[in-house]
Amino acid sequence: MQTDNSHFAEKVQLRLDNLPDKETIHVLDAYHGNGLLWREIAGRRPDVKFGVVGIDVKRERRGLYLMGDNRKFIAGMDLSRFDVIDLDAYGAPFEQVEMVLTRPGMAGKIIFVTWIQSMFGMPPKRLLVMLGYTRAMIDAIPSLFCRHGIDKFLDYLALRGIGHIKLYQDASGRKNYLCFRIKN
Repeated sequence: MQTDNSHFAEKVQLRLDNLPDKETIHVLDAYHGNGLLWREIAGRRPDVKFGVVGIDVKRERRGLYLMGDNRKFIAGMDLSRFDVIDLDAYGAPFEQVEMVLTRPGMAGKIIFVTWIQSMFGMPPKRLLVMLGYTRAMIDAIPSLFCRHGIDKFLDYLALRGIGHIKLYQDASGRKNYLCFRIKN
């Protein structure tokens, strides 16, 4: 079941603890919803001016945001103008993370990722292939890859040069909230 803003306090604290030290912070909130998360953060940091660009696929959201598939917006945006990119997804936003990490001009940017894996959900095949598994292996025994998805994602981040990751994990181990800075 998808629940907007589950573990809200933990998400807010992770972001507050890892904001860039700037007077004005530009945020791309790729899973914006109604904007509650960044409104809460801005309320707790009145000394900082936040410029938030939100994206959400749903029409019925409140406020001003870009409506549509965030992958299409991310592909066409100049991401270098943002200090923070927030990928607080209901699932595993691998495609979005890959798009961000392979874009030039991203050194020093802070990335927040929510990585949720359902009990029998498999990490994206492309991620597994990047880790060295063959498509034949994945297709032959897909259930083998359904466990420890967060470990596979962390291995992928290491391959992309991301070493220091702050991670909060819920009791089930399936909901993971991460923060990292793209290396220079």
